[in-house]
Amino acid sequence: MQFRSRKVRQSNGRCCWKKSVLRAQLSAFRLMNWTYFLTDRAVPPSFTKSLKKVDGSVGSNVTLECRVAGSQPMIVSWYKDDKEIHSDGKYKIDVSESTASVTVTGLEQTDGGVYKCRASNDAGEKETSGTLSVRGQRCYVT
Repeated sequence: MQFRSRKVRQSNGRCCWKKSVLRAQLSAFRLMNWTYFLTDRAVPPSFTKSLKKVDGSVGSNVTLECRVAGSQPMIVSWYKDDKEIHSDGKYKIDVSESTASVTVTGLEQTDGGVYKCRASNDAGEKETSGTLSVRGQRCYVT
């Protein structure tokens, strides 16, 4: 904010320095309106940590995790091979603060595939994907 000073003559004949209050008020008003404009606008989702490739073994549990930012309210959905998945006996979905995760329990070969996390709000939609590879149990013949 910029204040400009100027010398003015008062009605009693004395001189004094006066700040240009009108200019300062106008600048503050513009600044407040710009700040309001920035904070009032919905921010679309973005991933600050994307899903990665994960390896797991048959019978184990694996967690895929990402971090999402953006304006609330936000809807987070999980997909495996383009089919939506929900929390049940096989999948445990958790969304807390900025972290979204899905834990796949009791891995089987059929659990391998592409997992996607999709976040959406009033400002847009974004997704990240990662691959889960499941290694089978090795059998040794003696």
